[in-house]
Amino acid sequence: MAVKRPSTRTLQILRLCMTPQRYIDLKKETKLSDAGLYKKINELMKKGLLKKLPDGRYVLTEEGSRFLKELEVENLLREALSKLGAAAVKAELELMLKLDQLDRRTALRNLYLGTRLIWRLIMGFTRDPALRARAEELASIVEEHVKKVLSSPLPPIRDPEYVKQLLELKLEAAAGEGPLAEIQKARAEEARRTVEAEREGLLERAARQLAAVKLDSLTETERRLALEVSNLFEEVKKHISQIIDQTK
Repeated sequence: MAVKRPSTRTLQILRLCMTPQRYIDLKKETKLSDAGLYKKINELMKKGLLKKLPDGRYVLTEEGSRFLKELEVENLLREALSKLGAAAVKAELELMLKLDQLDRRTALRNLYLGTRLIWRLIMGFTRDPALRARAEELASIVEEHVKKVLSSPLPPIRDPEYVKQLLELKLEAAAGEGPLAEIQKARAEEARRTVEAEREGLLERAARQLAAVKLDSLTETERRLALEVSNLFEEVKKHISQIIDQTK
């Protein structure tokens, strides 16, 4: 939506409303009359830049936040142009663009690898059909999007061979129950420790991978996707914790 550059007073209102503001506080800060302030607030709300909360306070909409950010960048550019000249500003902008692109690629790669670890956790250590279905769905979405953006080889998120090998270890660990020879029990105990170490390692690595995802370097759609993956990870942690408690 195209919105013309606001007046100084309107810009002040936008900046104040980065956090929720009461009408009385806006009036105090802007020193506008009731008629003048109401007019500006209504104009901003009609343009979709401002909204009124249920408690009566005013705050920027998502569109308003984006618009204000663009204005701030424009102001910085104007100031830089006046001080440094066009050539220097162009070079600086090109460098910033390259750095932003690098940050996004790194964030997407971390999201991809984190999703891969979460898929292994769910498929290898849970039987919950809802969790497994969500893991498959998110794995498909993340894999398709990230590979398209990065255009570089990445290991597949879904790895049935890994699940098969883990199942074999679990069966070996379970074989240690009952009257068996000592050597069989020793092998079963070693398999059990390996399975537990793998589970804890996946939890730790997935947490570290997701923590490395810089949300502010991603697009809005990618941020929502990253949050979905993070929410799924939190559910998996709780689910696995409950399983561990039940086996104690």
